[in-house]
Amino acid sequence: MMDFQIKKTSRHCHATERDLKPGELFFSDLVQEEDALIRRDFCEEAWQGPNEHSIGWWKAKIPEIEGGRVYWAPRDVLLAYFDSLVEKPDYQPTVYVMALLLVRKRILQLVDSETNEEGEFLELKFAKENRTYKIPVVELSNEQVTNIQQDLGEQLFTDQPPD
Repeated sequence: MMDFQIKKTSRHCHATERDLKPGELFFSDLVQEEDALIRRDFCEEAWQGPNEHSIGWWKAKIPEIEGGRVYWAPRDVLLAYFDSLVEKPDYQPTVYVMALLLVRKRILQLVDSETNEEGEFLELKFAKENRTYKIPVVELSNEQVTNIQQDLGEQLFTDQPPD
């Protein structure tokens, strides 16, 4: 499995353009725009609910102390993002890395792997909904891994456990 360099919240309100203060509640919203996943953080008073194209959102708190533990976005947000990319051929490297992460976090289970004339595939299962995925194994360069890690870190992690 790969370890990820995790980036934290922007600590900046998208709507008011002000910095978020330690101890302040905020909301994060993930939106798919064209070919990019955008994370926007909002202060509590500027939050008007998720964007109509939101993949997922969560509430968190700016930590009081720097360098604390980093948490994943809520499970349903991770799965919604994964589901939004799984059928897009251009995103297969990201899908493969996310699949490994979701197995590592015990959100998905590795059922089997197979190799055929089309390549190598992982068969994964989301047991809660009895949903299965067939994910192609992708050979990645160090640069690709770093870029995917940075993108996922910017979008899917926070400094505090979500409420």
